[in-house]
Amino acid sequence: GNTCVIRNVDAELVYGYEYCGYKEQLVVTPLTERCFITMFQALVQHLGSAAIGPAGTGKTETVKELGRLCGRFVVVFNCSNHMDSKGLGRIFRGLVQSG
Repeated sequence: GNTCVIRNVDAELVYGYEYCGYKEQLVVTPLTERCFITMFQALVQHLGSAAIGPAGTGKTETVKELGRLCGRFVVVFNCSNHMDSKGLGRIFRGLVQSG
């Protein structure tokens, strides 16, 4: 059958076909493009990535937009001093149960 493949620099990923609803597209800047490339490379290599920076700079929206563009379900959670192993365990259990 036909397979949709996403190519970015030297990496490629099969499109996930996860419907995430309609949203306005994120404004793409040179910084956003660099983030997309870096996070995409990590995704293809089955590595993690973390966007860090001041509040209100679009980190969460950038991660969610990359997931939407790749057709993948994205779970975003904020780490804090109040997060414990039980809370993290609930997040991982939910991820495992969703496939």
